[in-house]
Amino acid sequence: NNSWKSPHSHSSSSCLLAIATETTAADPFTSAPPTRTSSTASTTAITPPGKNPIAALGTYIANEAKSFTNKSKELYSNHKRCNAIRSQQKMGQRIPYRDFQFLETGREDRGKVTTLAFWTFFQPKNLYWVIMLNPGMLPGPFKASMEGSMQKRVVQQMRGNAVLRTMMEVEVGGNMAIKAG
Repeated sequence: NNSWKSPHSHSSSSCLLAIATETTAADPFTSAPPTRTSSTASTTAITPPGKNPIAALGTYIANEAKSFTNKSKELYSNHKRCNAIRSQQKMGQRIPYRDFQFLETGREDRGKVTTLAFWTFFQPKNLYWVIMLNPGMLPGPFKASMEGSMQKRVVQQMRGNAVLRTMMEVEVGGNMAIKAG
C-alpha cells in the first residue's frame, strides 16, 4: 500500500497527453511549425499545414480518372478513324502509307485491349504486376505515359544496382587486402 504521492502527480492519461503535447518534432519538408490533428496521445499525428492527405488523395484520384477518361476517348476516336479508313479501302480507294500505319497501330491496340480484358476478368489480382512488368501491353494512348515512368524506374534501379555492386566489390576487396596483409 503506497500512500505517498508526489505534488506533481497526474493520472496516467493526462501524463501521456502532457508528454505528447510538449514534444513535437519539426517537419523536415516545411519551415512552418507542425500542427496536431488530435489531442490524444495514442492518435496524435503531425501534418504540415495546408497539406491535407485526404484532399491530396482525392485530387490524385480525380486527376487519374480524368486522364483515364481522356485516354479512353482517344482510343475510341482512333478506333472510329480506323473504321473510316477501312470503309475507304472497301470502296476500292487507295490509302496513303500513314493511314496504313494507323490501321496497323489500331489492330495492335485492339489486340492489347482484348488482352487487358482477359487479364481484368480472369486474373484481376495479377493485372497490376502484368502491367508493371510489361508496359508494352497497354494500348497506344495509355502506353506513352506509362513507358516514361517505367524508364525512369528502370534507370534508377540500374543506378542503384551499380552503386551497391561497387560498394560490395570495394568491401570484398578491402577484406581481401586485410587477409593478405
